[in-house]
Amino acid sequence: MKKKRMQELLALRENKPAASLPGDTVDVWYDRKLYWLTDVPLANKVTFEIPADSNFKAKDAFLWSADYIFLSEGERRATMGFNILFDNDSVVGRVKDITCSGVQTLYIKPDSAFAIKSVSGFIYYMDSDSSTNKPGLIINNIALTRYHEPVDTMTVAGKDSLAVERRVGTDSMVTEKKADSIQSVDIRKNVPVRMNPREMKENNAADHSHPDRPQRIKRRNYYSFVGMRRFACHYLYVSADGCYSKYVVELEDSDRVRAYFPLKEEISATQWIGGVIIISPMYELDICSGEKFADFLHRAMLETGCEQPVYAWHIADFDLPGKEFTTGSRLVRL
Repeated sequence: MKKKRMQELLALRENKPAASLPGDTVDVWYDRKLYWLTDVPLANKVTFEIPADSNFKAKDAFLWSADYIFLSEGERRATMGFNILFDNDSVVGRVKDITCSGVQTLYIKPDSAFAIKSVSGFIYYMDSDSSTNKPGLIINNIALTRYHEPVDTMTVAGKDSLAVERRVGTDSMVTEKKADSIQSVDIRKNVPVRMNPREMKENNAADHSHPDRPQRIKRRNYYSFVGMRRFACHYLYVSADGCYSKYVVELEDSDRVRAYFPLKEEISATQWIGGVIIISPMYELDICSGEKFADFLHRAMLETGCEQPVYAWHIADFDLPGKEFTTGSRLVRL
């Protein structure tokens, strides 16, 4: 009781909740959503540490995201990183250099079975030319989303033996075993397998010969991989001929596009970033000065082989009604 009261007082002093909200997908960020960093030593960094509570589970995944806006031209740089500390004092973390404006993310899916002790991180802003006062960097919409590991709904039930007593005569007792109707289920048959687009197409074609096999369950198992990232947007362009409205793009750990599908309901591990996402085989892509959006699409959508990887690019500050670039449009590879 005293320990719980002390935790509540510490949380009140540090202006943060005593415990995070429960749920499979929760934003555990408690600090300000907006920061303005400059090259002044006391104003060039953001640091945080979130102690784990009863709502943190082993193998929880975390996605740290923020919108970076550099207020000056020339050489500019920021570094973001965060770590997960476990109760056995082991640490897993990631660090990323930020050199352009736009939404930036860091994702960690630990494979450790140890309990999480705390989550900590930092953002440092650096300016190579400190002789002049520059406006610095604005960081907005900071979020640290926690994802519980999906729980397999398939259960295994062994044969339950029920002892049934049958009286024979008056003095003898015979016991017979009756097998319950519950049968064991082999969950290994439904474990999702990683497939490339060609294998998915061939597998889907093979499934049509088995009408008793529900296709929807198969797709749900396929999208239940741990370690994925999903981004939802207003419009998704996969070619220069047209676009999809309110779609989800799913990425692998290597930032390659794994799949895309309509946004029909709330999906776990999905971040809404809005705007426009285009799928392109180009690993490096920029918006040329004065370039029209239609010309940009034709340049980005090059003819590629079926086995060539593709990437997702997010266009922020886009004129959605007019479907055209604005003066503040920025291109960020997800």
